[in-house]
Amino acid sequence: MKLLSEPRLETIEMPENLAVAMMVMQARQQHAAQGGGALDFVHYAFGGSPFPVPAAVQQALGEASGQGEYRPAEGIAPLREQIGRFWDKHFGMKIDPGRMVVVPGSKQGIYNTLALLQGPVILPAPSWVGYLPIARLLDKKVIVVPTRAEDGYRITAEGLDAQCRELEDAPQSFLILNSPNNPTGAVYTRSELEALAAVCRTHNIIVISDEIYSLITYDAAGFTSMAQIYPEGTFITTGISKYAGAGGYRLGVTILPETCTEQQLLNFRKVGAATYTNAASPVQFAAIAAFGTDPAMDAYIDAQRNLHRMMTTELARRFGELPGVTTTTPQGSFYFFANFDARGDELRAKGIADSRTMATSLLQEPCRVAMVSGASLLMPPESLTFRIAAVDYDGAAVMKAYQQARPQGPQAEHAFVAQHAAGLLSGVDRLRSFLDTL
Repeated sequence: MKLLSEPRLETIEMPENLAVAMMVMQARQQHAAQGGGALDFVHYAFGGSPFPVPAAVQQALGEASGQGEYRPAEGIAPLREQIGRFWDKHFGMKIDPGRMVVVPGSKQGIYNTLALLQGPVILPAPSWVGYLPIARLLDKKVIVVPTRAEDGYRITAEGLDAQCRELEDAPQSFLILNSPNNPTGAVYTRSELEALAAVCRTHNIIVISDEIYSLITYDAAGFTSMAQIYPEGTFITTGISKYAGAGGYRLGVTILPETCTEQQLLNFRKVGAATYTNAASPVQFAAIAAFGTDPAMDAYIDAQRNLHRMMTTELARRFGELPGVTTTTPQGSFYFFANFDARGDELRAKGIADSRTMATSLLQEPCRVAMVSGASLLMPPESLTFRIAAVDYDGAAVMKAYQQARPQGPQAEHAFVAQHAAGLLSGVDRLRSFLDTL
């Protein structure tokens, strides 16, 4: 029997961050099994929290291990009510639990939202590697909006409005907006969101506001949700993977806009019931603790936010000292964007004409540095840009050291990173040696 594949699957690539992460992990494991210790890669390609899941969440998961029953597709009521209290405390937003749907990971929430409503998808370039495959799985038309380095690679109201001529035949469309941003670390200001919202209202654009990094905004008071500016047209997707170190728990939340009808709320639940039934019951009960408003959870969130700020800004600073390399200034998340275009002529002379080729070259001996190419983030292939994730260190040890003696002031923070994340910083020296050979 010959199996016939869906043709559109041929347009979908394995996300580069996952492919490289699996390669690095397998290489390290194989080398360790041969008695040689961990293979000496510097891993800037994968962005998962390095920190241990909070103790209270681990304990809650153990206590909930007997919760084997099916649960409502929208999630258990105690969790949704707790999320409401959490949102009010951290963001000053009062969210009706009836507008929340608990899903197995925020990625699933994005998929469900795009499946729920009609319309093409607008993506800024650069964008996270996962958005394009989701849109293609759903056979959505994708419109890519270029951004500029001088704007911090943020999508602007002018840039969005200029692209809307491609939407003339669409009664509505989606904009996926990610703040704090993966891959740049940018955080959209209230005024920037207000300008974007005005364009969205004019052209009937629905916003999927990916706020998975909201609690890793370095200036916590500086975060504004698009749902505060554009409540009638914004879906929020988020989860516990980044701020609580619980990516493997696969627990996400989608908050639907005020304008969703009862039928649309039902449709969202139907998509869940028809595909995954419900997010894992034990994880839902554990997530009540992850969305805790107690002092211990507050302290954990504050510690991981500060550690991500210290690690990411220090690594970005050192990248920016490489000859001919510029970076974005991270304001949240654990990413920044690095641009090697000024070395383009020298790289092309060595047969390196695009970001994918350069990423592959850097994986080889003697450099062994893993980065995500700009091409996989919707940038033009010839643009020598890369996403850098600043999480390749022992998160448990770093968290413990921070709790024992929190560094005070910039110099103490630089020293803390150098002492406790030397491997993370070592990639800069390798890249300098690579550039010196050009």
